[in-house]
Amino acid sequence: MRRLPLHAGAALTVLVCVFPVYWMATTALKPSRDIQSSEPRLIPHTWTLEHFRTAVEAEGFGQFWRNSLLVTAGAVLLSLVVALGAAFAVARMRWRGRRPFVLAVFIAQMAPWESLIIPVYIIARDTDMLDRLVTLTLVYFMVTLPFTVIVLRGFIATIPPELEEAAQVDGCTRLGAFRRVAFPLLAPGLMATSLFGFITAWNE
Repeated sequence: MRRLPLHAGAALTVLVCVFPVYWMATTALKPSRDIQSSEPRLIPHTWTLEHFRTAVEAEGFGQFWRNSLLVTAGAVLLSLVVALGAAFAVARMRWRGRRPFVLAVFIAQMAPWESLIIPVYIIARDTDMLDRLVTLTLVYFMVTLPFTVIVLRGFIATIPPELEEAAQVDGCTRLGAFRRVAFPLLAPGLMATSLFGFITAWNE
């Protein structure tokens, strides 16, 4: 009984958070007359897939879907490849300018990327790269790269360097030790950053 108010508060919070999602889903499945009705209903009387059919049959839908997949996959793959090298260099190597570089990555992550729209547009215009999928892919790559570097750096830092040193003693090169020992242990970090990059690029 003492925990009853806590459970009631938690249930109310869940209902408040879930209701907009429920309303969005039911609205998508309502006929147009029910959506525009002055008396909304929590549980629709009739269901329809007409809105989805209209969207799928619209002109250019397949091309838009293909473009979204190409841009999203390209941005995610680019950010993973570049961020993996940068995160390894920051977490494992000691070089001049390492701390300013990490600070710059954090600043880039915190800065709103909308502030870069005008410079990016000017660069794309001056290089004749407007209205191209390559330009869009590079923009989303730039947006997701700082987060990917930060997350992968944290994962690499948790892997004991002694594992790679033992592999090097057994004859592996530094790159080979990373590929055979550390890289398989980075699977959770790679999945997390890939998912974030995919959601970010796809939403945009």
